[in-house]
Amino acid sequence: MTSEDPQPVSDTTALIAALARRPGPALAYSGADGALELTGRVCANWAYKGASLLAEAGVGPDCALLIVVPPAGYLHWRALLAALSAAALGAPVRLARPSAEPPDGPHAALAPEALAEAAATAGADELFVYAEAPLALAAEAPAETRDYNAEIRAHPDVVALAPQGSIEFSAPDSPPTAAPVPAPAPGAVELAGWPRDAAEAGRAFAALAGGLLSTADAPGTGAPAESGPPGAPDVGHATIGAWTK
Repeated sequence: MTSEDPQPVSDTTALIAALARRPGPALAYSGADGALELTGRVCANWAYKGASLLAEAGVGPDCALLIVVPPAGYLHWRALLAALSAAALGAPVRLARPSAEPPDGPHAALAPEALAEAAATAGADELFVYAEAPLALAAEAPAETRDYNAEIRAHPDVVALAPQGSIEFSAPDSPPTAAPVPAPAPGAVELAGWPRDAAEAGRAFAALAGGLLSTADAPGTGAPAESGPPGAPDVGHATIGAWTK
């Protein structure tokens, strides 16, 4: 799969709605703290709730979401779904290494607990901190930061969102790119590291909405790669089919 492959276009509202209609696994995550699968409905809940929380912090077309990625080179599933939430608000999504200089302009930041005080988070209008453990309901958020795990749970399961026809995205050390939002796509896709550009971010979201997207907290090259036909093997120790309150 390459960034040049043609693909039917859609919008973020339709993509998340398709995700919400999926009762089966849509996202498989494997990490040091355990493995799990999330159904499409739960992923959609995370996307809707995250959009509501991020909008409350001002994230939108004029306020980017900066996501700090761990040095090992991966995009945690909570960060991935936060990226979808931000894209649904029409916000630019920026991935940054912990040591990166903060970007210019208004932005909120999202970082794992261990990177809450990384250089890249300095200057953020709001800093959200999340716990990486698969079922963590709260994070150890330092003073003056916000607990993403805890706060997101208070937001609605479904929110009205304006359709966004394109994604603006940048990977670490790369310039921003924009691409149309693709339609849901069947098949199993492995996200090794993080997307390299907006087109690959869109393909990851399309796999989430129409197939099975797998990710892990292990080093990767940063490109979603086609991994096989629909019905990838079960890599989770548990399937989460309802929102955990």
